[in-house]
Amino acid sequence: MKKDRSRPESYYRDLVAKFLRRHYGCVVLTELDFNGPKFDVVGFSPRSEEFYVVECKKTSRPVGIGQTFGQILAYKAMLLESGRKFLTAFERDLRKKGGLRKPFWEYAARFAERGKIPVRFFVALRQKACAHYDLLRALKNDLRRVGIIRINN
Repeated sequence: MKKDRSRPESYYRDLVAKFLRRHYGCVVLTELDFNGPKFDVVGFSPRSEEFYVVECKKTSRPVGIGQTFGQILAYKAMLLESGRKFLTAFERDLRKKGGLRKPFWEYAARFAERGKIPVRFFVALRQKACAHYDLLRALKNDLRRVGIIRINN
């Protein structure tokens, strides 16, 4: 078996995409280009009508872990500022891929009507990074609504 450090980050993105499909029934896009940065994994669950935005990192260094949580904060700010652009980018890439039984604009119309896009944020970290319990506890203390997905070896 290959060592974890030799695997590209795309390997971890694919594992997280599979997880979102299986556990949340999401249609999933990877590397969603939205307003500059690319979101690693974005899933949309037609059942719950929620987005799942996941930032994946293969690092296990404390600085890298902290930066991953920082990226999530930046993504939250971007979505608050440019939600319409996010929905447009998601719909565009979804159309290329094909993936929903129901047209996506029906969901987007409901989000616009409510004035809110339901999004859940996660970081996906390797098992070795999740061993930094004190660091993760401190980060979760400040960012309670950011979930952690552990990628097993």
